[in-house]
Amino acid sequence: MPQMQLPFLLFVTVGALVVFIARSLNIALQRRRQARKHGCQPIVQHPSNGVVGKTYDDEQKQAWADGELNEWARRQYGRVGSQTYEVRTLHERMIITSEPENYRVITTGLDEWVREERRPGQPFFGVSILNSNGAAWRRIRDLITPMFKRAELDENIRDFKIFVDRMIALVPRDGTTIDMQPLMRKLFLDSSTEFIFGQSVDTLRDSTTRSQDFIAAFNRATAGAGKRLRPTSRLAKLTANIMPDRAWRADCKIVHDYVDDCISQHRASVQSSEKRGQRYVLIESMSQAVPDPIELRFQLVQIFSLARETAAMGFSSVLFMLARNPHYWTELRAQALSLGEDHPLILERLKELPLFRHTVLETFRLHSPVTRNRRQAACDTVLPLGGGPDGTQPLFVLKDTVIWVDKYRVLRDPKVWGDDIETFRPSRWENRRSSWDFTPFGMGPRMCPASQLVVSQCIYLLFRLVREFEAIENRDSCLEYVEAALMCFENVVPLKLQWLLHFSIFNERISKLLQDRRTIGVDPSKLFEKALKDRNDVKITGVIPRPKDGGAFIRFSHPADVTAESVEQRLYRYLEEKDTRPWWNPFRHTRARLVRGRPWVEDLFRPPCSCLKVEFAPAGGPETPVVSEEQLYGIFRPYGKLLEITPQPADSKDLPKYSIIHFSREKADAIMARNCLHGAVIPDESLGADSSLARLKISYEWGKSKSGAFREWLMSHPRIVLPILIALGGIITVSIFDPIRTSFIKLHITGTPNFLDNKVYAWFASNATRLLTFTRRHSNEDAMGAIWEDRKQNIEQIQKWLLESTDTFIVVQGPRGSGKRELVVDQALKHVKYKLVIDCKAVQEARGDTATIDAIAKAVGYKPVFSWVNSFSGLLDLAAQGATGMKTGFSQTLDTQLDNILNNTATALRQVTLDQRSKDDKDASIPDDAYLEAHPEKRPTVIIDNFLHKSQDSTVIYDKLADWAAGVTSGNAGHVIFLTTDVSFSKSLGRALPDRVLRQISLGDSPPEVSKRFVINHLDAYSDDLDNDGQPTDVSPSQTRKDLGELDECISSLGGRLTDLEFLARRIKSGESPKEAVREIVDQTVSEVLKIFILGPDQETSSASSPGSEKRAWTSQQAWVLIRELANAPEGILRYNEMLLNPAYQASNVDNVLQSLEQAELITIVSSNGRPHSIKPGKPVYLPAFKLLTGDKVLQSRLDVALLTEQMKSETSSIEKNEMELRLLDQLGSRPYELRSRYRWLVGKLAASQAKVEDCERKIAGLKRVMSGDAGA
Repeated sequence: MPQMQLPFLLFVTVGALVVFIARSLNIALQRRRQARKHGCQPIVQHPSNGVVGKTYDDEQKQAWADGELNEWARRQYGRVGSQTYEVRTLHERMIITSEPENYRVITTGLDEWVREERRPGQPFFGVSILNSNGAAWRRIRDLITPMFKRAELDENIRDFKIFVDRMIALVPRDGTTIDMQPLMRKLFLDSSTEFIFGQSVDTLRDSTTRSQDFIAAFNRATAGAGKRLRPTSRLAKLTANIMPDRAWRADCKIVHDYVDDCISQHRASVQSSEKRGQRYVLIESMSQAVPDPIELRFQLVQIFSLARETAAMGFSSVLFMLARNPHYWTELRAQALSLGEDHPLILERLKELPLFRHTVLETFRLHSPVTRNRRQAACDTVLPLGGGPDGTQPLFVLKDTVIWVDKYRVLRDPKVWGDDIETFRPSRWENRRSSWDFTPFGMGPRMCPASQLVVSQCIYLLFRLVREFEAIENRDSCLEYVEAALMCFENVVPLKLQWLLHFSIFNERISKLLQDRRTIGVDPSKLFEKALKDRNDVKITGVIPRPKDGGAFIRFSHPADVTAESVEQRLYRYLEEKDTRPWWNPFRHTRARLVRGRPWVEDLFRPPCSCLKVEFAPAGGPETPVVSEEQLYGIFRPYGKLLEITPQPADSKDLPKYSIIHFSREKADAIMARNCLHGAVIPDESLGADSSLARLKISYEWGKSKSGAFREWLMSHPRIVLPILIALGGIITVSIFDPIRTSFIKLHITGTPNFLDNKVYAWFASNATRLLTFTRRHSNEDAMGAIWEDRKQNIEQIQKWLLESTDTFIVVQGPRGSGKRELVVDQALKHVKYKLVIDCKAVQEARGDTATIDAIAKAVGYKPVFSWVNSFSGLLDLAAQGATGMKTGFSQTLDTQLDNILNNTATALRQVTLDQRSKDDKDASIPDDAYLEAHPEKRPTVIIDNFLHKSQDSTVIYDKLADWAAGVTSGNAGHVIFLTTDVSFSKSLGRALPDRVLRQISLGDSPPEVSKRFVINHLDAYSDDLDNDGQPTDVSPSQTRKDLGELDECISSLGGRLTDLEFLARRIKSGESPKEAVREIVDQTVSEVLKIFILGPDQETSSASSPGSEKRAWTSQQAWVLIRELANAPEGILRYNEMLLNPAYQASNVDNVLQSLEQAELITIVSSNGRPHSIKPGKPVYLPAFKLLTGDKVLQSRLDVALLTEQMKSETSSIEKNEMELRLLDQLGSRPYELRSRYRWLVGKLAASQAKVEDCERKIAGLKRVMSGDAGA
């Protein structure tokens, strides 16, 4: 039987799964067809919907903590680019919208959009108007709405007058400062309880104990219901219905009993035929329509929860705005006095006061009591807006989707309210009716039925106040309401210095030390300003140094909409992220906490410790208050880890009561807790947050500390511990890796054992061709012989300098292709045994720190180099910092690694010289430094090639090399030769050796006769010395050529640049004549110039057109003007100042453009007397290339057209500016005599610019004919 059941169960399971999948697919297809039918598009997703990074909930909670939730929500629309977007969190999926059209559809679609079922709040609110839907909601709505008719509103205004009179009697008439918000709360609390329950709680007078208990229980019950209605997850929503909350249910019972008594009293008075006179009471009207007392109770509780704070908050905002705009108070008073006092105030008369109504509405626009509405889709439906990337297409919404309507954004929409949305301007309501753009009380069927009552009460109250008082004055410290708070910083100065305060002579010095940021390294005011640099409304008002406690107090002010707790969180996060640690205590970062009490700032000599005695002084509650251990733990734990809480012994009769708090780690934790909590008031948990149980008095308790003494000693003596740890790490590194790396560098300098360096292999490689072919081949040395003979003096000069002991640099400067490296390495240092070549080009062009380290390590032979370890150490350091809040120091910067490599290289150079010393030398016994100075011929030579290559990108590498080279030469570890093409090398090297004269050799182009000999020698090099029959001959290839007579003419146009001469020789050797070879070289140069300088991307378009291309600092027109002028200049030399005055260079920095072209080797700038004097081509071959370019009429016409077009744009812009100024002058009417000269000057400028434009057009027309082939027309 069991064997038969298994296939059956499997069949049923598979069948159910197939049905489920088919049904799901069918629903999905139906939804897709419906979405296509209405033209719906996908909704924009919020960027935080991904898995990585902060979620929407995290950002929302942070904005709430920072006191800027509404502004944060408004910024999200600009972030996503749409007024409707979707958010996906861990426990729900919701849509956020601020479109008024969507709000209209959601509000009017009662069957499609419903309120969510909120069972956790039903024990308190029951089923009422705010948590019901469908027929139940309509029945309650139809019951409540008629009760706010115009007649009842007039009666309410008359009853409201009684409480307004009581409130006005409490306002001082002598100009004393008063906080009006508490009075507003009492006023509307009294009036709302009278209106709803028929009996007031009389908070403006002496209220009964039961009324006070009712209000306190109602506040706690409402807060508890709010927490249950806002779960953070589905599990929290489920447990809210299951987990018992006895305290909350006890508060609910107090409220319900009070309301039930009011209902019973009313019904008893009705049965006994008692009447309340002419007053309108809501409970009377509702009792007739709702016979069920339980349902009536829930309806009254819901209405009272909405009425108790809404009007008070709204009218407090009205006074807040009028205090900052007192001129409106004057206008309101004038209107109120003009109305007279003969007739009672009813709604008809209040309509005659439009400014009063506009003032109230404008305040509700800026400070709406409710900024968001939440609804849920009861079925699949469609919203008119929200689809597509810009949110302008229809949006298909699935069933059970939650949607938030952002009314705060609607009330601040510039398209509706104008650009001055943050300005308080009641006049914007003139000739304007309430529409779907004005939503403080909602719109449509779900609009608040008491909205007219609230507005009418606010208008009446404002009318009474402006008639009673002449003016309103803002007594806040700034235009916006601000509050003052105190922030405590610790670990600002060394805590161990507090013993110096025992001597009076040190008090003033310690105070100055605290203010000296360069000495201490931590400035609390600077940290505070950096953490809140984007909040200009939070300002420091004072600094109180506390060297005795190792910290300071910062007094600051903040507006009312920014809580002090949010400032504390911002500062706390900033200090955690920046990991601010003073140099004298790297084990602990600087902390800051908000002061919640009244700190006792004293200068007594009471050294701090990690143990606190907390006394509980009376604070309006019991005479002998006692705070529980649970409360003390919650209060003191945020300031540090607690080891123990010791209560007062039971048999002790000492008053006040106290407890002992033991902090487990640092005495700094106890200091911070004492400074922040001394004088703080502890609320009574049974009475709510507004109650007072005890005031804390905190002092240090010596002799009872339980923290580890050794650990405390280590943390308190960073000057001893830190050097020990660093020394241990350094010993390990130096003793293992540094000797190995130094040995590899020495091996790289002295020559690695290599088969290619074997003498037998070297002899065979040099003679293999001759042995096999039985002929003699010339080497490249024969080709370069003419060059070296011409530069023999330079070679000998370098060799002579290397035998001297002067500690300075040798610099060989010359253009690219002038043979600098061959001159130094192959000739001057031919017989130098130990040399090290560092090519800066490979190092400078390396991408990233890792590649840079690899490049320079390879150049000097630094092994092993673990460049990847730096990235891994950085990740490890970052992970440790996130976990512990402090850096481990594993990672190293690029500067540190470069210093390590270069220092090891300097050590290796020194050892190479000292290794050459023999015991038999006569000076073998002298010190190492003396030996190095006495034997300059034995020092190795360092050749730094391509120095300052692409130095405009970064000079870090070159600064490091210059400083290191200065140390090498000054320490007699070696000679240093710099090879560079940059003429400004003296600036960089002069900083490294400011008191030394650099030894310089400048290389240029070879003379014509030397160039000719180089070409001829190059033709004879690598020849076989065989005739056509294969027989040996003594005739060289240059002697057989009959066209070498053209060399003189060709070399004069080609110049003496070695790279160009070698290229010429190779082309001649391949069979071309000298003229043909030069023509080909010039043509190739023309192509390069066109591609690089003229036809390439300009400065404005290079980055956009090709992401990998380098940005040019010049335009094609500027390069063409320079080429054209150099081609037409005598001898190809142009005066520098001519280009400064050229129109093509007027719109840019001429010097920067010319310097960029010089670095690109298009030109060479010749200086005279320290200033630029003339300009010539960057290479000799460029001059014939320039002339060839300017000889191309079509190309010249094309580029001249572009140049003239730019000039026309410039002149047209000048014409427009002059015409604008003339129009301004014409608006003056008759021209004053003083402006006639200006008028004539403008007209002359217009005429001159127009003439230039016409001239440019004529030239462009002629050039276009040339381009089209009509040059002869």
